[in-house]
Amino acid sequence: MGSNVFLGSIVKDTYKPFSNNQFRMIDEGGFNILDTNYNTARTNLIDCETDPSYNCATVINAALGYNTVFDSDTIDQTTQWSLDEPAILNYGAQIFSNELSAILQDPIAYPTFRLEIDVAEVGIFQTVGSKPVVTCERMILSPISCPPMSRVFKLVSH
Repeated sequence: MGSNVFLGSIVKDTYKPFSNNQFRMIDEGGFNILDTNYNTARTNLIDCETDPSYNCATVINAALGYNTVFDSDTIDQTTQWSLDEPAILNYGAQIFSNELSAILQDPIAYPTFRLEIDVAEVGIFQTVGSKPVVTCERMILSPISCPPMSRVFKLVSH
């Protein structure tokens, strides 16, 4: 018996701060946005220092604003993801030692099946007598092994 509840894909980015080296879930695409904003703020600060026409107070305030946005956009969203995922118990997911673990509502069941084939139809047969020896019909590269391009074999019984 299985469940009608499936564990969906994780549609989040990961972020690993240097402060604690623990991965966090953040919004998908969040890393690229933060990286673009960082590069913009950095370029503006460099230009402010070298170009007298820049309004440095505005550039510095924008850089400080980036820090605030960065802090809010990198808050760990693992708990919220686990609450939104119907297959996971409430507050049942966490990232510990950089591994995501989750407590599921129902165990995951994998279906089992039985496959019956006519062995003679697919070329499986039981050998009678001594074991056959496989040798290369064409010895192109080495007398010890069959080269990959030579796929012609000859069974020789002893």
